[in-house]
Order: sequence, then structure tokens, then C-alpha cells
Amino acid sequence: MYYNVSGIILSGGKNIRMGINKSLLKINGESVIELIAKKVQNLFQDVLLISNEPELYSFLNVRLFRDVYPSKGPMSGIHSGLVNSTTDKNFFISCDLPLIKKEFIEYMINYKSDKLIVLPSANNYIQTLSGVYHKKCIPYLESRLRVNTEDGLSRKQRRYSLIEFFMEVGAEIVDVTSLPFYEKNIFLNLTKIEDYETVKQSLK
Repeated sequence: MYYNVSGIILSGGKNIRMGINKSLLKINGESVIELIAKKVQNLFQDVLLISNEPELYSFLNVRLFRDVYPSKGPMSGIHSGLVNSTTDKNFFISCDLPLIKKEFIEYMINYKSDKLIVLPSANNYIQTLSGVYHKKCIPYLESRLRVNTEDGLSRKQRRYSLIEFFMEVGAEIVDVTSLPFYEKNIFLNLTKIEDYETVKQSLK
């Protein structure tokens, strides 16, 4: 159990392509969000969930918070998590990554770095919502969130804005593909029905 690191789950709510809240999809009788919450709760004393629909997750034994700056994409969720966290160091995970392993989470939080952000990458793709963020990121996030009204931005533009933030703060990117816990579907997120079927098969 880690007492000096908080676990923060980000739930963006309804998936545009699937037309439903993917975090509430059932796998072996449990919702995706329950599976992820259990992994996080087994590791961290302080567990938060950030959502603009917190009432949907009242059945979870976690602390629930809304975005301080709503409707501004994942950057807003990260900001709210850091603001409400009780620790300097924080592990974030998106609500649609049910195949993430305990060994991966422990590797990331034990990784030694002097950077404020440590993120994994696999196959040249940075996993922005499954990494470690320090509370010192808050002023950098606020300076962007106050001036950046992302409501009209595309998904690609929002991701670019997040990458710009990483470049400004300085993030360490860790290639995890050669590590023992790595499997090709470890970062599979639930964006399509096909992904849901793959996850169900993997967790049989």
C-alpha cells in the first residue's frame, strides 16, 4: 500500500463512437470502472475519481470530484485530480483501460525521475492518461486552462494541447515495451464495441 502517492481515475463519461458510458460496461458481472477502482484501491490509500457526472459512481468507495474547469478535455481532469489530491505524487489512469496491470502501476510510481511528469510509451505512442503527475504541475495547467477554451477543438487538437503542456513542463517518457509486464493489449482502451469484446475475452 502506498501512502505517499494518490491514485486518480479519470472518467470522461459518454463515448461518442459507442454512444454509451464505457466505464459502466459489464465484464464478468462487474463494471469496467469497478475493475479499475479495485486495482487502484489495492495500491493506494487515497483514491479519487474525477467526473462531471459523479453521481454515476456513488457506489464506489472513492472520493468523487468534478472538473474545476469543465468541458476542457483531459487536461481539466488532470488539473482537478491534482488540486484535490492529498499527495505531491499522483498516479493517473483513464476509466477505459481495464487491462492495465498492477505491475505496470508499481513500475511507474517507483520509476526514479526528476521530472514533474512520467509517462509510458508503447510503439511510439505516448500514453498520456496512465502516468505519474506531481502537484507542481497545477500552475502550468491553470495558466493554460484559464485562457484555452477548448470547447470547439477536435480530439486531435485537444491531444496536441496536452502534448504542448508536456513540452512546457518537461515530461519523462518511458518505453515499456521491453518490460516483463508488457502485453500488446495492456493499453487497449474501450473506444469501439470490438475493443469491448477483446477485453471480455482477455479477462475470461
